Amino acid sequence: MPDDLGKFAHYLERSDELLAKARKDDIAETARVLALRVAHYQARYGDLPFDEHLHMLNADTISGTQAQVLADGFEILFKVLASLVVSMPTADRTEESAEIRPHPSNP
Repeated sequence: MPDDLGKFAHYLERSDELLAKARKDDIAETARVLALRVAHYQARYGDLPFDEHLHMLNADTISGTQAQVLADGFEILFKVLASLVVSMPTADRTEESAEIRPHPSNP
């Protein structure tokens, strides 16, 4: 679980950095891509436990499984957002917004 918590903290921080730099259009496109991923998953495997996931984001303590879900979820958020922010025209982005630093466990 410590590795999952570290990975979660890393991607939470990195996605917050990207969100602060992203344009409104980038955030909207990220939401669309993630919505399609959820819809695809639900079509194949059934409904996702929305209330349970929402609770995880606000919980004071989490289990190892929840830490892994949070880490994986924020890694996906980071990767989708990073792909859109990095694809901005050069004039619209800073060097920092173009820098992608994955978690050390995912080189």
